Amino acid sequence: MKTYWQIAAGNGEVDLEELFLKLNVALIGPGRLGEYFENRTTYDQLPDGHLVKKFASEVQVGDVLVLKRLVNPHT
Repeated sequence: MKTYWQIAAGNGEVDLEELFLKLNVALIGPGRLGEYFENRTTYDQLPDGHLVKKFASEVQVGDVLVLKRLVNPHT
């Protein structure tokens, strides 16, 4: 059974939609901390770390990713 995941392409100030589509990737979480599986303890201490853990651990080949584009209302 397919699982559907929704991810955002940036935070409204930075638009990552083109990068995601060009490189065929889905990224989640603060990249400055590095790869999740190498930095689990650090990610687990973040307020939203459980979301990064869920995404890193549960997404499977064949799942559907829905890309949500946020628009900065100040532009």
